[in-house]
Amino acid sequence: CRFCSTPRLHGRTLRTVPPERIAALGAEFPASGPVALNIEDDNLLLKPDYLCRLLETLRQGNPGFSWTGENGLDYSLLSPELLIRLRRLGLSRLNISLGTPEENAGRENRFFDWGAYLGVLRTAQAAGLPVISYFICGLEGDRPENAPRLLARLAGLPTAAGLSLYYPGGEQNPGEESPRLWAGSSAYPWTGSLSTGELLTAFRLARFSRLLKQPLPSPEDRTLRDQILGEKRLWTRIGKGKEKALIPVPALDRKMIALFFENLP
Repeated sequence: CRFCSTPRLHGRTLRTVPPERIAALGAEFPASGPVALNIEDDNLLLKPDYLCRLLETLRQGNPGFSWTGENGLDYSLLSPELLIRLRRLGLSRLNISLGTPEENAGRENRFFDWGAYLGVLRTAQAAGLPVISYFICGLEGDRPENAPRLLARLAGLPTAAGLSLYYPGGEQNPGEESPRLWAGSSAYPWTGSLSTGELLTAFRLARFSRLLKQPLPSPEDRTLRDQILGEKRLWTRIGKGKEKALIPVPALDRKMIALFFENLP
């Protein structure tokens, strides 16, 4: 992405770890019990044969081995055959990086191919592979209506929605702002495209869309979900233990919430 700090930190040459180092890593895994590995590199699929050899090496002698790519995989590089192969090699959940809403894709040097994306979702669903689809909210040129529309569309697909709030990466140097603002959880309006309230509204909508996908919500979650769907307004629980009370979430953008529910399948 245009704003990514990775090229500044690591350069633009894709490097791989020698096979013997991978084998040594696998030898350190526990002899019994499950082993869950997160490979934090969204360039994994640029060398699919190498990746599969790496996974085969790590699985040797570790029948409980599983892995995820939490930073997101590029769905345009996932053929049905490769996805099924990765599933057999221990992929336990598919994290897809959408990058940005479709309206921002060109500005951020990204693409948005609904046909390819939906094909990956169908293959994952057939393979029994849970999916989370992530995108970034608050990039330069973003608009308040983009996130609600995309989240509503994702709500009707076999995927959970994940939303990350933008914070500067490699394209902006720290100024006099507090370092706390450089965390995505601060919801600081770095680009001015969305306000803090609008960013928080998008994040809250993403969390609610996750609640909609829970197959067996607790009674408390069911009550919360039904109240939100009935009033088309976001509510939350506050308090401790059994003393929790339902209250409407304050300071959210009503237009964004209305747009989400208008487009919800």
